[in-house]
Amino acid sequence: MTEGESPLGQALQRLALMQEIALQKMSADDDPEAYLDIFEGTAAACGWPEEWAVRLLPLLAGGAQLAAHSLPASDRHEYKQLRRAILDRLGSTPEGHRRRLRALPFEDAGRPFSYAKQLLDAARRWLQPGMRSAEDVMEQVALEQFVAGLPSSTANWVQCHRPASLEAAVVLAEDHLSLPRRSMKEEPRQPVVPAGRPVPAPRRRFPTAAAAPPSPQPTTRPLPT
Repeated sequence: MTEGESPLGQALQRLALMQEIALQKMSADDDPEAYLDIFEGTAAACGWPEEWAVRLLPLLAGGAQLAAHSLPASDRHEYKQLRRAILDRLGSTPEGHRRRLRALPFEDAGRPFSYAKQLLDAARRWLQPGMRSAEDVMEQVALEQFVAGLPSSTANWVQCHRPASLEAAVVLAEDHLSLPRRSMKEEPRQPVVPAGRPVPAPRRRFPTAAAAPPSPQPTTRPLPT
């Protein structure tokens, strides 16, 4: 655009630029976070209105489309809510990137340079240094180590609740550790009867009859002579 161009000319030029750029529909092979980053960059460069969700919805497919339709109609047209639902549905969350960072094998990269880049990318997406302060990043690292050091049952309990801070994780861990523990001695288990089958009544035992005493034998007396 030239400096002296009229507002109408600027609008026409922006409209022509918008028509030239055609975004491809999201596919199953696309990284959802990278796709959304490209979409946002394109929308900003073209000067699209802030109603980005309306433009994004026709480009969604598969799991991203299901994530959009799972939202209420009011949230579906809010771009931030839509982005969050898509990333959560497709597993592109800070927790997912943390797991990817810890489980990423060298064999998938093949070379040290590529391996280091993949680790840095997973760490960046997990810790989000551009959106968090240094203290927040440090807390996330401490939170991970805190959960890893807990007993396995308590660690699973804390992870299921997805604490956003170290303080929340401490409260969850203390609550779980204060639960009463079941006695190690198990009660005798009753036999399991399949559903629908009648339970047989206990068999009655009758006393056995006592043996009859032997009948007296007739005695013979000698005849008088």
